[in-house]
Amino acid sequence: MKSLITIALLLTVISIACSSKSEGSQLSASTTHQSPEPTASNATASPQDKEPCTLTLTTAPVIGGIKLGMTQDEILSVFRGEKESLEVRTNLAQPPARFGMRTLNITPIESKDNFRGIRDITLRLVDGRVYNFRMTYDGPEWPNVDKFVEKFVAGTSLPPVSQWEAYVGMDTQLKTLSCSGFTVQLFAGGPGGNLNYADITDAAADKALRERRVKARAQPSPSSSATPKP
Repeated sequence: MKSLITIALLLTVISIACSSKSEGSQLSASTTHQSPEPTASNATASPQDKEPCTLTLTTAPVIGGIKLGMTQDEILSVFRGEKESLEVRTNLAQPPARFGMRTLNITPIESKDNFRGIRDITLRLVDGRVYNFRMTYDGPEWPNVDKFVEKFVAGTSLPPVSQWEAYVGMDTQLKTLSCSGFTVQLFAGGPGGNLNYADITDAAADKALRERRVKARAQPSPSSSATPKP
């Protein structure tokens, strides 16, 4: 009888030991197959910082012979066609507007070979020199403005699209490049891309013009400075 009890106790001890070993093995296996902790290489890269554009006015884009700083005579040398020349001369014959400003709207006809794909040209002058011009295109329809920028900067010294600033709310349509001597703004939109435009501005001339406007607003009007009659 005592032998049977001893054997039973021995079997119980063996059973408990085997059970503990099995649980330890299962715990070890589950720990081995856990996902590794994320590493720095898996983290999202921070956006690339945009470098300042240090290009000067001498490297500003030239389109069809039109460039910033050109004189009225130089404009006439570009548009030699009879109708275009007459249109330009008629506009130039008008007295300049306030602050010495003048705007010329030109539709390239005889000079269309120099302005392929361009429908309209707007030149803005101050003190007889071009400080801004805009080219409105007939297309194509770009999927987003980045493609327009890539095409525009190809073969130039202008920085890539990653260095251009998107206009908030119109990120896929409007982007601007601000350089030391000039700014370029490109817009992509309209059916078939008929609203696409490139707008180039002389930074120094634009600043001087804005300062003139601020100074003019600060000047008292003639009516307010007049001495009231007794």
